[in-house]
Amino acid sequence: MNRAASDLPVFAKRSMLLATMAYGGGRGGRALHWLFGDVTFPVPRSLYEVLLWPVYLIPLGWAVFLALTASGSSIPILVAAALIIGLVGICYPTRRIVGFALVLFWWAIILVGPAIEGLRVWMGLIALILTGLFVRYLDWAETNRDGEFHTQQSAREHAKRDRSMAAFLPGPLAALRANLPPTLAGVPGTKTVSGLRIVELNRHFDSHLEASADGTLHEWSRDRGRSLGIGIGPFGISQGWGRGVTDGVFNFDLRGSMQEDWTHENFVVVLERDDGADVVRLIVPSDPAVHEYLQNLLWTWQRNLVVNSASELLVRRNLYDLPDRIVCDATYVADRLTAIQRMEPDRRPEISIVGAPADDHALLGGAIQFGRDGRWYQLFPVAIVSALVDLMNGRLPQPAPAVEVPELTDDAPHAEPAPGGATGVAPVGESDAGAPLSVATIGQFTLRKDAEDLTTRLTQKPLMSFLWQYLLARAVHNPRDVISRAALADEVFPTMDPKLQRTRLRQRLSDLQTSLPPELAGCVLSESERVRFTADGAIVDSIRLRSAATSIAATKAPLSESELKDLEALASAVGDDSFLPEWEALEQKVTAGRSSVSAVIEEARGDVDRWRVALLLAIADAYFARVRPTAAIPYLERVVRSHPENELATKKLVAAYLETGQSDRARQLQDTQAAAR
Repeated sequence: MNRAASDLPVFAKRSMLLATMAYGGGRGGRALHWLFGDVTFPVPRSLYEVLLWPVYLIPLGWAVFLALTASGSSIPILVAAALIIGLVGICYPTRRIVGFALVLFWWAIILVGPAIEGLRVWMGLIALILTGLFVRYLDWAETNRDGEFHTQQSAREHAKRDRSMAAFLPGPLAALRANLPPTLAGVPGTKTVSGLRIVELNRHFDSHLEASADGTLHEWSRDRGRSLGIGIGPFGISQGWGRGVTDGVFNFDLRGSMQEDWTHENFVVVLERDDGADVVRLIVPSDPAVHEYLQNLLWTWQRNLVVNSASELLVRRNLYDLPDRIVCDATYVADRLTAIQRMEPDRRPEISIVGAPADDHALLGGAIQFGRDGRWYQLFPVAIVSALVDLMNGRLPQPAPAVEVPELTDDAPHAEPAPGGATGVAPVGESDAGAPLSVATIGQFTLRKDAEDLTTRLTQKPLMSFLWQYLLARAVHNPRDVISRAALADEVFPTMDPKLQRTRLRQRLSDLQTSLPPELAGCVLSESERVRFTADGAIVDSIRLRSAATSIAATKAPLSESELKDLEALASAVGDDSFLPEWEALEQKVTAGRSSVSAVIEEARGDVDRWRVALLLAIADAYFARVRPTAAIPYLERVVRSHPENELATKKLVAAYLETGQSDRARQLQDTQAAAR
């Protein structure tokens, strides 16, 4: 989204990932740590700890003095205590328990020591002063040492956790990005209730309060003072007197206005079972609230992973656009429920709901179904939030329920037909009686149906061309991609107010359906709050390339002659240029470079490049298998020319040149590869 981060409220709930540190638990554990500190590092680690060593050398010297000059039953006890305290103090100079033991030893010597008769009072006064200074310095030094220790320990824990999460997250994050799990019956942590009918519906449009405060402050003060001073030599007499009076008035005025957002709403619906035995309340937040919740959840996760750490960069790179990809049908469902309320009771469809339990008789709405075989309309993304929570806690998300979902077939783009055998590649030039739309996206952007060129019918309308190509790129990158109207409006009109964004997008989508030829308009489907691109009835070169690369990766059997010819024709058709090469100029014209859609285009370009390399290598491998290295050379040259760092292709090309007797070229490639290293 292009809204500033400061416009979004901070997620107020305490994060489940917030690190906590305890010392045995409860007040007892904290008291023990306060006394003993950390015992794992016996050597002083700072200068202020070393400065305490002379203090602990005193009892050691005193022990030697007592052992040599005094005798009596208490002397061995005092000598042993002095040795223990001195040696332990050298190892742990700032620990409070050691300091207390040293103070007790001092006072024991002063009170019962036989060697200081006659000096006991003076020694007691000196010990009292030194005890105060020593205890104060000891507490300050231990507080600093403990703070530094736990800072280092926390840094080590964060680094260890970051390494663990960085190793764990790539696979699950890629899987989540490629396929967002819908909320369906059977999703872990949800409850499904079927056979319901509507009783009551309360709708609430999102609102925004704008207020201003005006105030005036009047202050009046009066001060009086008098002073008299007389000085004679080093002596002086002075007298002072003063009086002050202050008065103030503060006037406060508040004005505000409430604005309703008529495009977004939340609602609460009360449903009862068909037999009237029980009721359930379904709570559904609005579309912006859902996106805001997910955005703040991701920000909270990123802050707890440490910003710019390896694991945080993985989350940011894979989930930066997750809130924009979530589709919430709350507005449509509210309209549908309102219409159902006006229907005759015997004509009302059966309602089924899935949600996260809020209490015994209320659910946070995750999805709703009208009729036994209807599609599941998505509300709050419970399944996605559950998957994120699992990843936050280092667990693999639980698998989605294995059920047949009709709405996925209706809403998700269908995979293009694959009449061309195992590789799924139809021969170039093949067409059916319907003369499908032919879309070229690699190296150029052209639209043709039969002999008619439809390209200018779209490109002469820059905004429609921007919408059409952007949705096409999303479908190329992810064949099941959908985008919400709010997110699409923000990408196309990044500088406008959100309300005006939605209005403009609705107008442009309507114009697109009415002013473009049916072959082009039919590729953009707008369903409730979702917009997507469908390639049904069209032949798109980049999508054909994706199908071929997917089939190559899944099929281990050697290519037949017909399949090889189809792949060669496709490789010739797609060429070596980039995907949508004129996109930057179009984006500059429409959004002046203010949108973030270029990230999607770059991802699609990377995909196309990767699929093309897989296609060329498969053709070369097929010719190697037929012992025809000469025929493999042009395809390997294409790979090496665009990807000189590809060692696999370079090695195969060197082998092909050696087999065909072109040793000079093989040696040149080897030298180039060695220099690159």
